[in-house]
Amino acid sequence: MHRITHRVTHRITRASLACLPAFVLACGATDAAAPRETALAPGAHCTRAALEADIQYPMPLTGPGVDPATGKLIAVPPAGYVVSTTYLALKSDAASNARFQELLGPVISELQRQPGLRALQVSNSKGCATARTFTVWQDEAAMFAFVAGAAHGSASAGIAEVSRGGSAVTHWHATTLDQASWAYAAQRLSNAAAEF
Repeated sequence: MHRITHRVTHRITRASLACLPAFVLACGATDAAAPRETALAPGAHCTRAALEADIQYPMPLTGPGVDPATGKLIAVPPAGYVVSTTYLALKSDAASNARFQELLGPVISELQRQPGLRALQVSNSKGCATARTFTVWQDEAAMFAFVAGAAHGSASAGIAEVSRGGSAVTHWHATTLDQASWAYAAQRLSNAAAEF
């Protein structure tokens, strides 16, 4: 089992670091705030409320809550999951991209060791210059334990260096597999206030 975990961890780290963007911030305010319109360059078709047409997933959905045979999330337990998603509208200059990579590695590494993480996946769009995260947690305590960690703290402090504005994060309680999906995450982000 350790050998499989090591291979998956190594593959995730290599894939995530090689693919800009794949930024991971695990949680934030719930999406109870009113919808807010924000101009998100590079085009009107690039919004946090809809998955990008050219969305790519540089790593498979992975974690102890994922069925390795299907690559899909295992059934939601009776208590449900806490799901978090981030939408990051990235700056395009070389210095910002380099900073993004500096912040990314420790976040991925810490997430892989975080107790209570059930699933993780990142995505990116070159056409929209965006990155998204999708994390599934056994409960809010596990999610907030990650938020209090050093890697997440550093990434949060550096967000202004990599975000062009209009980025957002939200989390919710999921009781069905449909509520723990990328499509549902985009819907939830449509109601999230732009935070950074």
